[in-house]
Amino acid sequence: LITGCIRTGMVTPRNNTGDDWIAASERQRVKFEQQTEITQTDGRTFRISYHPTNSGGFVVTRADVTEQRQAEDLATEREALLGTIMDTNPTPVVMARVEDSKVIYLSPAARATYGDMEYIRDYYVHPEQRVEYVEELNATGRVREKTIQVRDTWGGSHTVTLSGGMTEYNGETCVVS
Repeated sequence: LITGCIRTGMVTPRNNTGDDWIAASERQRVKFEQQTEITQTDGRTFRISYHPTNSGGFVVTRADVTEQRQAEDLATEREALLGTIMDTNPTPVVMARVEDSKVIYLSPAARATYGDMEYIRDYYVHPEQRVEYVEELNATGRVREKTIQVRDTWGGSHTVTLSGGMTEYNGETCVVS
């Protein structure tokens, strides 16, 4: 900034080159890098960045991030809605990895009925029923109304009818039942 002002004649340095001003500016200048977002009245959002230069000035960049922010807002709203639906759904819902049956998600209704389960396989009274269920899911992608015996949180067992589907979550194949 100082160099540009000297070149254009906006200021007159004490010496011919202005080196003393530039040196003083460098000693006194506080380095800063700042990034902020501004939403305009028309709804567009811009990321503004300020970066200091070695000559005492700064560079300002501006990027339109409107679509990115809208997509993030929509994803946040969907997550909140899904969380509300899952937390208030009276039907037990469990998501577990296919590979080792580790529980990834347990709805409040499932937790109330089956307790805090770490591995879904531990709740099958007959482990071969889980194997059959997963094999059917692998073959068709969905299973509707498969009857199995499960253990409950009270130490007993009862018959349930499962419906489920396969999904990918964090790069792993999971079953939602």
